[in-house]
Amino acid sequence: MNQNIINARVTFRNSPIHILEQFTIKNVENAYEQFKKHSGLDECVIIQTCNRIELFAKSKIDNSDKIKKNMGKYYWTR
Repeated sequence: MNQNIINARVTFRNSPIHILEQFTIKNVENAYEQFKKHSGLDECVIIQTCNRIELFAKSKIDNSDKIKKNMGKYYWTR
């Protein structure tokens, strides 16, 4: 069985703090459910600290473009 592991992240190392703050997820539990529903993920883990936000996900198909689109559309504050 083919599995794809996906990691998307924004950290203080690759973005200034004022940009990182725009990527805050207010309701992590809801974001988790919505990510799975709208991005076609089998599993996902969201890690959010004051220095970074990361998404680790597992999917049977490579749907990175769909995930990126949904990250901006549904989950990040602006």
